[in-house]
Amino acid sequence: MASSSPSFQLNFAQLGGFRSLAAAIVFAVLYAVLSGWFIVSFARHQTRVTATLGIFSLARFAAFVIRAVMIEGKGATNLSMFIAVQVLFNVGFFALIGGTSEAIVVEMSKHSPEHRLPLEKAILQRQRFVRLALIAATALSIAATVKTSQGNLGPSTLSTVSAIIFVVVTGWVTLSAVVNLHNAETKGQKKMAIVLLVISLLLVARELFLAITVKNTRRRTNEAFWYPFSEVTCFLAVSGFVVVGIFKARAKKIKKEKGYDGSEVDQNQ
Repeated sequence: MASSSPSFQLNFAQLGGFRSLAAAIVFAVLYAVLSGWFIVSFARHQTRVTATLGIFSLARFAAFVIRAVMIEGKGATNLSMFIAVQVLFNVGFFALIGGTSEAIVVEMSKHSPEHRLPLEKAILQRQRFVRLALIAATALSIAATVKTSQGNLGPSTLSTVSAIIFVVVTGWVTLSAVVNLHNAETKGQKKMAIVLLVISLLLVARELFLAITVKNTRRRTNEAFWYPFSEVTCFLAVSGFVVVGIFKARAKKIKKEKGYDGSEVDQNQ
């Protein structure tokens, strides 16, 4: 008489360190609010930066909703949901770094050409390489996630290389932010440059945490570390763009009050 044993199902929620339902719900709500903000902003201005940040916020919102569903138990063993969460996190962060880099370049393009340093010119000319590096890092990170979901639980070369590329790219973006601040010509440009530098530093802090813990999966996915170093930094960074939006709206209002048409403020974004 043949006996049958219950098939083993891997709990992907536990594998990914998904523990706190409350935290997942809170972040889903926060990103729902930010998504609404960027959707309205895009409807008004239709800029690439706003569209990119809207994609980031929507991706984060969807990821935290799925994360909450998996934590509650529904879909905890669902491989497709686990991969979806990781893909949304990776694609979202790709959008956040890309949007930050684009915003810095837009601000740099407003500087007088005759005052530009060679490094600033180099930054303006190398945006394509930043995008290619981000695509490569994101693809490697997603591939590493798929490998993990197949039972390879240890650190992989794919995740290590991805982490290194992300650190290099965020470092380059931060350098761009420093140069942008150094060459800012007006009070308004300096305010914007400071905010963009703070955003860049938050992104570097996040990537350094992920790079340092790339070979320690347990610590990397531990929510006591993951939320403050990975997700709070991301949320503060994207919230910084709300501050940027307020600055621009205020600058546009001041120009109108002085009798100028401020429509060109966001024209290049």
